[in-house]
Amino acid sequence: MPHEIKAYKCDYCNKVSRTRAGILSHEVACRLNPNNRYCHTCKHCDMNGLIEKVEPFSTVFYGEQGGYEFRGMYCNYYQEPIQKGEKAVYFRECETEGGDWGPERNVPCTCFYYERKDNTNATR
Repeated sequence: MPHEIKAYKCDYCNKVSRTRAGILSHEVACRLNPNNRYCHTCKHCDMNGLIEKVEPFSTVFYGEQGGYEFRGMYCNYYQEPIQKGEKAVYFRECETEGGDWGPERNVPCTCFYYERKDNTNATR
């Protein structure tokens, strides 16, 4: 027989946890939390931006309307797709750490051009 349980929901996304501590630890790293400055909450991020347009190699098979469009997360400030790893656009101009006692590293989510969207929940 079904029974009622008490659960906690993230203030920024739809994640649910049975414990308060679980959801609090999630909110600290939630990609939709504007305090974390992830690309998802930046006004320069286009979630359905044009990444690449591929023209058809033959109009005989595909006609004039052929070809493909690849869409995804796109940074309108840098005019490039948002990628992970070393090629990430948010590592172009960001805060760094280390240097004196080890190699200097870029700090994620510290893009100098980050601007918060008006409605961050609409990015989901």
